[in-house]
Amino acid sequence: MDEPEKSRVLARGQTIITLKKFHSKINEVADMTVDVYLVESTGKKAKDPRTWFRTHNLILPTSYRRKIVKLFNQKFLRVINKISKDDTDFTNFFDYNRPFSGGVVRYIEPQHIPGFEVIWNQIRQGGSKSSTSAKGVKSIVGYVLDIQFKDGGRVAFFVKNRRSFILKKNSIMVGLFRKQLSLATDDYTSIPLAIDSIYFEFPDTDNDGWLLVLNTRYFESFFKYYEHYKQITQETISKLKDSGFIEFENEEKVMKYALSTVTIFRTLTQLQKSKFFSFITDDGVDTGSERYKNFVNDLLDQLDVLSAKERPNLKVTEDDDHIRIKIEDKKGLKQFIEICQRKYMATVSRRSGVVRLYEVKGGVRELKQLPLDVWLRTKPQGETA
Repeated sequence: MDEPEKSRVLARGQTIITLKKFHSKINEVADMTVDVYLVESTGKKAKDPRTWFRTHNLILPTSYRRKIVKLFNQKFLRVINKISKDDTDFTNFFDYNRPFSGGVVRYIEPQHIPGFEVIWNQIRQGGSKSSTSAKGVKSIVGYVLDIQFKDGGRVAFFVKNRRSFILKKNSIMVGLFRKQLSLATDDYTSIPLAIDSIYFEFPDTDNDGWLLVLNTRYFESFFKYYEHYKQITQETISKLKDSGFIEFENEEKVMKYALSTVTIFRTLTQLQKSKFFSFITDDGVDTGSERYKNFVNDLLDQLDVLSAKERPNLKVTEDDDHIRIKIEDKKGLKQFIEICQRKYMATVSRRSGVVRLYEVKGGVRELKQLPLDVWLRTKPQGETA
């Protein structure tokens, strides 16, 4: 357990080649099956994700479905071009060292997304409901454009709904640009011409597919991923606490903060999914593992760097068994997570013997300079603040 267990790695080059082939097939109107699904939120807040969604197969004329997929294929090409650019980062969704920004495309395995598996199982069965109008739908989560190629391969575009309403039949439609007026002859919804995430399966393989996350906020909202984050966060903190590795001065307030702050529960989930805390086992803290030893050294060094910026709201006690980290408050939890992400670092100049302390957040900011002998001065045994 010295090294973290890695998720499967998605090869960027192979992904680009496959997506380009899919794009060409759509352009050529190759043999393919196209289905358009509307995903409805049931409004249920139960822990079981199987109760969260209902999918409706919009049974549209073939010409309509092909027209929709042609329009989306233009957006698809832009996505492929973005992934192909050298300045676009292509990384695992649980890579906690990369920012969630427009310059990053993340990939994730479907089994890590409970909401996706529910929706996809319903799609495999043709949708939990099939209709021409999806009449009676009250809350639209989004839409799925599912394309299956007869000679192998599959791609689906997931689009988060940007509007919370349905235009009801007999409503007055007013054109805001051309000022045209007409009467709605049906219940209408609108599918945004955008792609927030893509699911695809390689041809000639039995492996599960992959999801590419292009818009993190809409991806998380579509699949109710915040609920998954919070569950993992609770489990992770409980495991760290039960092992005696961390403790709190006010657990109730810290947990309330952890479960209400996106950056906290998202990052803790990334750390857990990437097996960052693999030195915490069912038997307690594995102090013999290299990961534990490296983390302890890194923790103490980063606390010294953090002290150049502000008072650490963490207290580290070293005893015969293992270190214990006391988290004073929500600021202390934030600092603990930043240290796990290695947000504080030091560099040494060989010639001058000067140590420079830095904070890494978005960019790199120098906090302080001090002589090497001061930095290496032996710390007293026991409690470190």
